Amino acid sequence: MRVSLPSALAAAVLFAPWTAPPLFVDSIQEGAPGQEPAPARGAPAGPAPEEPEIVPEPAPDYRPDRVLFHPSGAKAAEGSLVNGRREGFWTHFYEGGPRQARGSSARYRKVGPWVVWHPAGPRKEQGHYVDGEREGRWVFWHTSGTKSKEGSFVRGREEGPWTYWRSSGNVAATGRYAGGLREGPWKELHENGSTWREGRYERGRQEGTWSEWHDNGQLYQRGAFRAGQPAGQWAAWYPGGQKLSEGVQDAHGQTGVWTKWHESGQKEFEGQWHHGREEGPWTRWYPSGAVLAKGSYKGGLMVGSWVNYHENGQKESEAHFTDGQVNGPFRSWHANGQRASEGEYVLGRREGRWMFWNEDGTPQEELCGTYANDIRVGA
Repeated sequence: MRVSLPSALAAAVLFAPWTAPPLFVDSIQEGAPGQEPAPARGAPAGPAPEEPEIVPEPAPDYRPDRVLFHPSGAKAAEGSLVNGRREGFWTHFYEGGPRQARGSSARYRKVGPWVVWHPAGPRKEQGHYVDGEREGRWVFWHTSGTKSKEGSFVRGREEGPWTYWRSSGNVAATGRYAGGLREGPWKELHENGSTWREGRYERGRQEGTWSEWHDNGQLYQRGAFRAGQPAGQWAAWYPGGQKLSEGVQDAHGQTGVWTKWHESGQKEFEGQWHHGREEGPWTRWYPSGAVLAKGSYKGGLMVGSWVNYHENGQKESEAHFTDGQVNGPFRSWHANGQRASEGEYVLGRREGRWMFWNEDGTPQEELCGTYANDIRVGA
């Protein structure tokens, strides 16, 4: 039979490594379906103004001479071909029948005004093409019909100021592009209109100090980037203002000594990191300030001797780890000091004779016995 370990034995869970608060990511997905942009500070919080629908129309004498079909047989597009290439006015259709896009082509390249619709009917995007590339002002919409983003293109690349909106209609982000890359200050908002985060881009990469706030206005984290990679001191805070964590980050992740605090203000852990992984001696504490555990890491894995303590100071367990797995003799105690268990692990699995005791010192007969491959095989 297989039995569950008492909490004192669940070392791998007890010492699960903590990771730093997430770094800033490029959260404004350009045209990614189903994803809403992250929000922006300093931009108007109201809904985007209504945009008139400009639907390209063919000339009065237009007669399509070519119809294309989906594999199912449904109409996919209609228009004209000249020397085998699309020329003039074309209309595209979704397989279910609704129109998908409408505009003109010349020499098989899109030109002039084009409109694209979502399958359910609302507009998806609207703007002009020049020789097959987006040019000038373009507007994009969510499937709900509210604007998702708006800005200008030059030769197919974003240029100048852009604004992003959530599907709710509230502004999500504002910033500028240069040659299709983000450049200069970018600002974002929480849904409730409070500051979320802000910082600066250089050639599409985060640069200098970036800050992020909780939705109650309290600073969440602050740190610096160099050429798009975290560089230097980083710190984070709880929504109530108490410090959450502090340490150094570089392109490889957390490095050097990192400290994390409980919301009570007591330390939660303190230890070394190298290339984003725990390294060397570590200590962990309860929210009360009592020591929870002491041991060492190598390459992010628990190694060597680890000692765990009850909050009252009594030793809870002693174990040896090899490459992150409990390996070797193991002993644990109840909070009252009575023995709780004793046996041996082989690479994370109980092997051989194991004994378990209740808090009053009496054996737990249903658990005691011989184990093989972590399964009790005999009394």
